[in-house]
Amino acid sequence: DDNKGIPRDQMPQFKGKPEPGSPADKLPKDENGEADTEEFFKQMLNKDGVKVSEPTPVPPDRLKATQSELVRTKVAGMEKALEENPQHPAITAPIYVSNDGYVLDGHHRWAAVVAHNAANPDKQIPMNVRVIDEPIEPLVKRSNTFAEKMGIRAKKADTGAAGGPQPIVTPEKKK
Repeated sequence: DDNKGIPRDQMPQFKGKPEPGSPADKLPKDENGEADTEEFFKQMLNKDGVKVSEPTPVPPDRLKATQSELVRTKVAGMEKALEENPQHPAITAPIYVSNDGYVLDGHHRWAAVVAHNAANPDKQIPMNVRVIDEPIEPLVKRSNTFAEKMGIRAKKADTGAAGGPQPIVTPEKKK
């Protein structure tokens, strides 16, 4: 509820398979061929005079979604990993949020922590966030411009498998 209704394929990505010949293509790649531009994103914000907080733990239910689609199997897999290790470093690593409380990057990890907390009221996990001192709408635009210049395309909300699970879409977007 109360998300900004932006489809996943219109959200910025800081890590992904780079376009050939792009600035991100010159960066080291992980085992999946993905380059991580997060440090360059923080540098760009700093250069533009936009402050970014140090990682701060907050209750995840105080945050709001920006994108309207989540991949159910991805969230479920992360939630299962949290059951095994509530401090799972890849899931509990800081996510980026705007100064008005919207998730910019890390929706699936955030949703997994929210689901974990709902199922475990006595074992709450905080969400580590880096707050970017800008409201979400101009921040999404700025972030998409950055990702395009770096050569990282947005990702669609699918599992990559034909006939596989469909993304979760908010009710207002089904109309």
